[in-house]
Amino acid sequence: GRLAGSLPVHFDSGKIEIIDGSLFSQGTGNLKITNNAAFDSVMQQQQELQPVLGLLTNLDIQKLNSSVALKNDGWLKLGVNLQGYNKQEQQQVNFNYNHEENVFTLLRALRLSDEITQKVEQQYSQKGN
Repeated sequence: GRLAGSLPVHFDSGKIEIIDGSLFSQGTGNLKITNNAAFDSVMQQQQELQPVLGLLTNLDIQKLNSSVALKNDGWLKLGVNLQGYNKQEQQQVNFNYNHEENVFTLLRALRLSDEITQKVEQQYSQKGN
């Protein structure tokens, strides 16, 4: 499906913020989750959520609304509301999810991971010659 929205980005003293951002669906869409290690891990670790999360694996989305806020210290607050229908289970779904994470810390960790991967690849290619 298609998304629209507003992400008001503010720059101040070299820092970035998103204040009162929103994303929403434009029409219907479909969510399919297959072969996703992170999703499968949550399903196994929190078995009490399996009946609910299982409905998301093939969901005809009727409506999606999301709120987005990013503080200048990197803390992201994301709220998502998905409304739809799972044909296989013949079940209407109203799913709410909130997530809070420091994306600056996440980006540093990803950059470090890339640097380690590059160094290992360089060492391996040098030994191969």
